[in-house]
Amino acid sequence: MPEEINISPNTGGPIPLQTAIEWTTNFRNQHPGEIKAHFFGSVIIQNILNQGGIGIRMYNAIDNTNAPQIILVGVDAAGHDMTAGIIADLAMPCPNNCDPNSPLQ
Repeated sequence: MPEEINISPNTGGPIPLQTAIEWTTNFRNQHPGEIKAHFFGSVIIQNILNQGGIGIRMYNAIDNTNAPQIILVGVDAAGHDMTAGIIADLAMPCPNNCDPNSPLQ
């Protein structure tokens, strides 16, 4: 019998800007020179959500050039990855596609 996954469309929530700044600073201090962020446009995110899932799971990955990547996959109400549907990457990495005025970078 498969393990039950406790998942909800309400998972996740806001955090204060100061916490986000601290956490992104911690990452940059521990991984200098690495990719700081990935940008995905609303179209691919909406296409994943339109498959009927309740959210998106994000996997950390490393591509064939040894660069960090983020893989997006829809998640159904039972908590299972919707791997028969759209799986996304091809995000725009920061750097070079960063917001120069963001306190998060």
